[in-house]
Amino acid sequence: METRKIQQVGGGTYTVSIPISWAEEHGVEAGETAYLYTHRDGSLIVRWGEREETALGAVDVEVGDADAAADRTLDAAYTAGFDRITFHGVSAAQRESITARARTLVGVDVTEESDDSVEVRWLLDDSDLTVRRSVGQLRFVAGSMHDAAMATLAGATADPRSVGDRTEETDRLARLVGR
Repeated sequence: METRKIQQVGGGTYTVSIPISWAEEHGVEAGETAYLYTHRDGSLIVRWGEREETALGAVDVEVGDADAAADRTLDAAYTAGFDRITFHGVSAAQRESITARARTLVGVDVTEESDDSVEVRWLLDDSDLTVRRSVGQLRFVAGSMHDAAMATLAGATADPRSVGDRTEETDRLARLVGR
């Protein structure tokens, strides 16, 4: 990791320099516009060029015959960070499977559907999400599952199904953290 000092320019603006080797490697030149995105946790993302369709913005997938492959492809594209995943050549069973799988993922929804295609989109603003908050929420749910399981084993009135019900929530949160 490289460190840089923050400098104040003109009494009101702060600046930080970027390494010249990095700028040359990425084709950044003086006068170009940088886009700054702030997260709630205080971190700052700097991008060169607007983020419309990035390299991981969208993917089109030709499904084929394997039903389970569509689910695995959706999981992989979600975890990789794609904002739009469009499946083409899907059967009715595959369409149902993709739609059901999308319901198990945080922040996505099926936005378009036809006889032979399904489009799944990321709907959340990345700046509203932090790994720290998601892991904290995951820890809370896992802790409450542990408490319910211990109460059930101790013979208390806790319903053992409540532990199973929370398993889906932990899976959803774990996938979100993976993304």
